[in-house]
Amino acid sequence: MTLEELLIIYRVQFAVMKQYEAADEFDAWGRHIPNTTRKDPGARAFRVAREGHDGVSPLTVSWEIDDGKKTVTKTFYPPFTQVDREADYERAWRAFCLSCRT
Repeated sequence: MTLEELLIIYRVQFAVMKQYEAADEFDAWGRHIPNTTRKDPGARAFRVAREGHDGVSPLTVSWEIDDGKKTVTKTFYPPFTQVDREADYERAWRAFCLSCRT
């Protein structure tokens, strides 16, 4: 299988996952950042807090859960990076597919 064939399979067979992953971000510690595409709790609070954020210092966000009975507070650490599964597949393909180089 060529790298291009692998990427086509991902793009065609996993279009919904690709769409979700386009919105996913992670902090420097590998924690998933809540987002509104997945309707994650805290997504709106994070988006509002990020508007005035300097992009360097840790970002602490709080939101309510259980109909306001509890408050969740989390700290996220920049840089915030997006998922790039196609780049991951390419790195894996190059590492593991020794006999099928293009």
